[in-house]
Amino acid sequence: MAALEDNRPPDALLRIVHGGRAVEVDRSGRRHRGTADLVEDPEAVAAALRQVLAAGTSPRSLGLRMERGHVVSADDVRATGRTLLRLDVA
Repeated sequence: MAALEDNRPPDALLRIVHGGRAVEVDRSGRRHRGTADLVEDPEAVAAALRQVLAAGTSPRSLGLRMERGHVVSADDVRATGRTLLRLDVA
């Protein structure tokens, strides 16, 4: 089980879950079990970002600065070195 609440730098936490790890996530006072995995494929990261942005999440809340109407591409992801921590929890 990966503990993502320790004081390691973010890069070290991401390396812990690379390849998929069991995790526990506390949300609203409840503990949920699931898996976490580091997604590094630029196409997959871009697709996930497009989906989240299309659902109404503001780019700023994701730490992104983009022109209104810009569609995130795999080239954008490559240029910024973005990765994605994918959580699948029940």
